[in-house]
Amino acid sequence: MVFDKELEFIENNNLSTPILFYSSSKIVENLNVIKEAIFSEKVDVYYAMKSCYDSLVLDSLSSRVSGAEVMSELEFCLAEKHHFKSFILNGMGRSYDLLERVALYQNSTIIVDSERDLENISKILETNPEIKNLKLGIRLIFKLDDEEYKCNNYFQLEHKLGHDISSSFCAKFFRFCSSHNRVSWDLLHTHFTINEKMPFIYQKIMQEIKQQLDKYETIYNLSPTRIDVGGGFEIYNPKEKNVFSNLFKQIILTFNKLFPNSRLIIEPGRFLSAYSGYVIGKVLDIKNKSGKVWIVTDIGTNALIPNGNARYCLYYPQEEVSGIKVGITDGITSPVNNIIYETYLKEIPKIDSYIVIGNVGAYVDVFGSFWAYSPFKIAHINEKMEIRIHRSQNDVQQLQNVILK
Repeated sequence: MVFDKELEFIENNNLSTPILFYSSSKIVENLNVIKEAIFSEKVDVYYAMKSCYDSLVLDSLSSRVSGAEVMSELEFCLAEKHHFKSFILNGMGRSYDLLERVALYQNSTIIVDSERDLENISKILETNPEIKNLKLGIRLIFKLDDEEYKCNNYFQLEHKLGHDISSSFCAKFFRFCSSHNRVSWDLLHTHFTINEKMPFIYQKIMQEIKQQLDKYETIYNLSPTRIDVGGGFEIYNPKEKNVFSNLFKQIILTFNKLFPNSRLIIEPGRFLSAYSGYVIGKVLDIKNKSGKVWIVTDIGTNALIPNGNARYCLYYPQEEVSGIKVGITDGITSPVNNIIYETYLKEIPKIDSYIVIGNVGAYVDVFGSFWAYSPFKIAHINEKMEIRIHRSQNDVQQLQNVILK
């Protein structure tokens, strides 16, 4: 079994399950897929901080990527603590203090989201004369009307972030940038897809960006230094390494053709962190119902947020193309909330045997809460395959005491 080392660690240390393992080597593995494919000094990789706050993930990435995209003061403080070199401040409703803190970093960019942001930025410039060039960005919405793209259009549902480039707010932003000699339009940001591993939707959006920029550059005599096509990449699967390599190669080739004088930014979050994490738990019970076998585990959906975009997979027992139809669940889920709704096994595992769920490194530790179950204990595996406990049973007990108090 490929998890012998982890199971030996659990048994030797008399640990109860579930335990979430983060693997540094897995983080480096899928980051290298990006770096080998883009092979260009014109590309900046920013880690989307919201996907995982675990210290091993952050320490593994901070020296290997250009910077971090942060959405809040908490995320900014985490990125600063873990020594990320640069920041893109995204999001809504940021405080004056947070805007000012980021503005004072020379190598960072503030994405302006509202007129209040513009007012606060004006005050920041007035009170901080040492800021000579404040880099600003704007998040734009590009809707894809073609039928072939609608299946993966991030903006099919109305999204709170971003603006239409023809909106009155964008006009105010462009005028603000052109009228202040201490600011520059550094970044055009967009995000338009989710769970994508084919390049065509990125190519289509970049063509749309090119058309719009040509038009508005004539009006305002402005163009961004960098263009950020966001993230939304499918979770990495080493069995499809060539597919992912092709995705990033085609993105950079198209970008270089359309924007020879600009830099490209991509913001992988889940792509970098999801594959790095897996949970080892135990089978608590087996239930047969309506032609499906439900495997009940101690791996709770309090942390494995159950939704169709999660992409959780069964590492052990190994999934089969066909066989016995099973679902993986905990003891409290509603009909639509299950860890894995349907997969196939050669045989049913025994009660009290181990079970391993993969692709859990994104959002799990961010969203995990006391919903019937305790938060997971966490173990880290460094690149030498050395295992250490990061969040212990004692840590979990202290969290429980806060709730039970």
